[in-house]
Amino acid sequence: MHQQWLVDAVATASKLSVTSISLPIDEKSEVNRFVGWAVASLLQKWKGRTSTENYTPAACVVDCILCMRVLHAEAVQDKTYISQYYSEYIRVRNQGGLALIAHEFFDWALKLLSTIRLSFTEETIKRMGNDCMKVAYEEVTNIMENEKINFHKTMRKCLELNKRKKTEEATIEMVRIKVSKKVFHARANVVFARYSANYVGRYANKDSGMALRQELKATCGTSKRKEREGDKITECSKKKKKAVTPT
Repeated sequence: MHQQWLVDAVATASKLSVTSISLPIDEKSEVNRFVGWAVASLLQKWKGRTSTENYTPAACVVDCILCMRVLHAEAVQDKTYISQYYSEYIRVRNQGGLALIAHEFFDWALKLLSTIRLSFTEETIKRMGNDCMKVAYEEVTNIMENEKINFHKTMRKCLELNKRKKTEEATIEMVRIKVSKKVFHARANVVFARYSANYVGRYANKDSGMALRQELKATCGTSKRKEREGDKITECSKKKKKAVTPT
């Protein structure tokens, strides 16, 4: 479900034109769409693992990820979550398979996405070119470093509340970085799609049209050549048949 929403977001962005009116961002929906997707993606990767990464037990990583997640069945029982964090747009589309962000981490997620939106824009792509992703990600990382202590405190509190295994600070930091990076790339893809539609879309469409015409031409040419060759074979067969026919 998360992947389909990301595809929809990119597809919608690609349809926007330069003259399109900028619509207000539904920040709460973006948190559960992008950060929720990142959490679900990481959970799928780490759940069931027995190995470690950089001496970090997989079970401890899963514990941290689960602390950030809330499921639909839990969210609808919480009136505060519904009113403050669970937008109507997400509730309508969620059929129970969407990972929501726990209210403890919601402010952090809002800050992360706000920072990404400000740091990575179409202007960033035009100005920085091939370095746009690197520069923007470094900027986001530096700004979100100010939220690191609060993230660790919140995670530690949630782990203790849920009576999870003792988790090292390095593990908590790894989860913070991995979630942040996934969200950055997912949100950046929306900007890239909009930039492509606004500045290079018409050229891409022209190229694809030319490619299609060339392909059709090649196909038609092949068909005509085979047709001509078939005619020649038929004509030769008739001549041979005529030559051996007794008078």
